[in-house]
Amino acid sequence: MNTTLLHIKQFRCFTDFVLSCNAHTLIIIGDNGTGKTSLLEALHYMCYLRSFRTYTPKELVQFDQDNFFIKLCVTDQEAVTNELQVGFSQKKRLVKINHTPVSSYKELIDCYRVVTVTEDDIELIKGSPEYRRTFIDQALFLVDEIYIQLLKQYKHILENRNALLQQTYVDAEMYAVWTEQLFMMSQQIAHKRIAWLALIEKEVALLLQTYIDQDMTISITYQSKLHAHAVPYDTFMADNRLLCEQEKRFKRTLFGVHLDDILFQFQGKKSRMYASRGQQKLIVLLIKIAQIQSMKSYKGALLFLLDDFMTDFDNQRIMQLWTLLEQLDCQKICTVPNKGFFIDYVLKTDKAQLLNLTDSNL
Repeated sequence: MNTTLLHIKQFRCFTDFVLSCNAHTLIIIGDNGTGKTSLLEALHYMCYLRSFRTYTPKELVQFDQDNFFIKLCVTDQEAVTNELQVGFSQKKRLVKINHTPVSSYKELIDCYRVVTVTEDDIELIKGSPEYRRTFIDQALFLVDEIYIQLLKQYKHILENRNALLQQTYVDAEMYAVWTEQLFMMSQQIAHKRIAWLALIEKEVALLLQTYIDQDMTISITYQSKLHAHAVPYDTFMADNRLLCEQEKRFKRTLFGVHLDDILFQFQGKKSRMYASRGQQKLIVLLIKIAQIQSMKSYKGALLFLLDDFMTDFDNQRIMQLWTLLEQLDCQKICTVPNKGFFIDYVLKTDKAQLLNLTDSNL
């Protein structure tokens, strides 16, 4: 289950660059500005069709150019190699698998799934609820083929309901229709999120017990606005009799999964407030590893990208975490800013491939 070749043209700082990967672990080192993160960004983009650094595809295009191209060769569990391509030109994107245009996102992830962890992912603990919702939605995209459709339906209902609330006169019958539809769709999505988080929490607990510290605990709690996920519709409406008047006043919807949040606790306390930066990074990394573990049964190549995420840990923690990472049944590509204990330890304990971009001719 490996990515064997990456070819990018006019992508970020790269004019024309080919990376051949012949190992289960690839370590990329180099000075700042040599393109370490950009290589991971290209690998991430091929899965999600969006960057982890920007929402605008044109920002990925090399300076003074108007298009970019990415090609990947990936080999799955059955030793079948697929060629994936994505091109962006004239504000349009074209995705192909084995030279045939892709008609659905499912076709793409059946060939190639990526889990990425970057420095910015500490926002999963410290950042806004929107960041946490985006994380769980992206995670569910990779494992639940109907989840995207549920979100699209939810967005349509929400937009119509908000449009109604912005009118001078809110029709009571239409309000009831859109409210019930939003509630029912919200419950479907929330229940999928809750089930997935329970799976991740269980896997994280096992990782802590096996590799890190038996006395350490991490818990994950889904927080629903007005507890809409936990009660029947009639009970929800009876408990929130003033909801309609409040929404008319604010002219927007005040419940639903677009407002929900996730609480991470470390040693029984809110990790955002009480965990150190190192503990917060550990939580994030274990959650991402648990996500990888939960995807073992899905077909297609699976790739774990770590962008400069290991260097803040002390030597003992690095050894613990790398012992864990070695057990993952997926290819790993890591970026590191310079040589140090992490590089020395990995190259001694793992048959890793090393790419030094500082010495490369881009």
